Amino acid sequence: AVIEQVVRALGQLGDPSAVPLIEKRAVGSFFSKPSLEVRVAALSALGSIGTPHAMSVVEAAKDDKNSDVRAVVQQILADR
Repeated sequence: AVIEQVVRALGQLGDPSAVPLIEKRAVGSFFSKPSLEVRVAALSALGSIGTPHAMSVVEAAKDDKNSDVRAVVQQILADR
């Protein structure tokens, strides 16, 4: 829950330097995948920051296996 709140706060700040950190929470790694709530918060934060790289991470998640992630991505892209 703390990580989720930190990621959301970083998105609200809109600082592009936070994109790599947030991206790790949105995508995860080969060995670990963040919880659904953290992934959704990270994708929302990236959408709020809106840099080209941030949006490319959001775009890449539009075909995610999880329907909740896909729905959040669709909403982010629709709001742009």
